[in-house]
Amino acid sequence: ETDSLEYNSLQSESLCIVIDSVEEVSEGCIRILPYKGPSFFIRTKYLSCVNPERLIPGEKFNEEESENLIFAGYAFLAERDALNYLNRSEHSRYLLTQKLLKKGHKQDFIDAALDYLEEKNYLSDCRYAISWLRNRRISKSEGKIKLFQHLLSRGISKDIAQDALSEFYDEFSEFNMLEKAYAKCLRQNLSEEKIYKKLISCGF
Repeated sequence: ETDSLEYNSLQSESLCIVIDSVEEVSEGCIRILPYKGPSFFIRTKYLSCVNPERLIPGEKFNEEESENLIFAGYAFLAERDALNYLNRSEHSRYLLTQKLLKKGHKQDFIDAALDYLEEKNYLSDCRYAISWLRNRRISKSEGKIKLFQHLLSRGISKDIAQDALSEFYDEFSEFNMLEKAYAKCLRQNLSEEKIYKKLISCGF
């Protein structure tokens, strides 16, 4: 509900913003209080047509510039929610985008925020892929083909997926995972034919 209120507040902002006061809360992150409407936060990285040096009390912005300020406010909200997810666990850009869309953020704001987070290395598809493979290994014994398909379904590009698998298999043996999967089939008393089909379906 808090996010909804923040969005509604920004949407009610005048199309010609006049700054009452500003406060730099961290490097590149500024709290803007307009003469009309509530305050909001922006990251100067998200500004495309407004010079950050103009963010001073009394400065007036035309409609295009005001829309850019509001865009920066929305992008900052998307960035904040994205960081909340990333602080809990690694995410791929695709999966994080889906979560932010469900939370009500628009694609343009999400793209700007995630570009920034990738630039700062807070978000990394490569790091996510390696982390996912290691976690998957704990509960599942699957081969390279299956793992590759899983990564693609999570929005990981083919090149990154292949690189992640190469790094993963430098650390873990695919043959050992095959042995583990085969042993599980034996414990289930499967026939040789069913074991063969099972191992193929697991990507070996």
